[in-house]
Amino acid sequence: MPKTETPAEKLERKSRQETGRAPAGSPKDRAGAKRPQDHHKPAPKPDKDGMLNVTVDDVTVTVDTNGMRDWRFVEASGAVEAGAAGAAEIFQVVALVIPDRADRARIADHVKDETGFVDVQRFFEFYQQIVQEAGAKNS
Repeated sequence: MPKTETPAEKLERKSRQETGRAPAGSPKDRAGAKRPQDHHKPAPKPDKDGMLNVTVDDVTVTVDTNGMRDWRFVEASGAVEAGAAGAAEIFQVVALVIPDRADRARIADHVKDETGFVDVQRFFEFYQQIVQEAGAKNS
């Protein structure tokens, strides 16, 4: 018994015949369809030591991606997110991921206000953007 087409299926079939497109869901249709990932350049990978240059707001720092897998990073990050971390834990987290003092100084210079004050909250928010960018590039 032949399958009966619904009006929507009939319209779709006629439209595809007129435009020459493959039926929706067919291998030809899926193979030629552009996907968002087709438009992205491949993300740079960390070097053999796990180091990766990351740029956020024109500030480039070298991130130690191995530090992002370190137990101390996970533990201290959890304390920071729970609001139970003090300055020592925040500094430990930042130092594990951005080991170079000069890189941390560049971040501080970037987030300081007009009086030269570096708010810890602003510093950490910028640091989180760097970690997010490094995580995205490292995946």
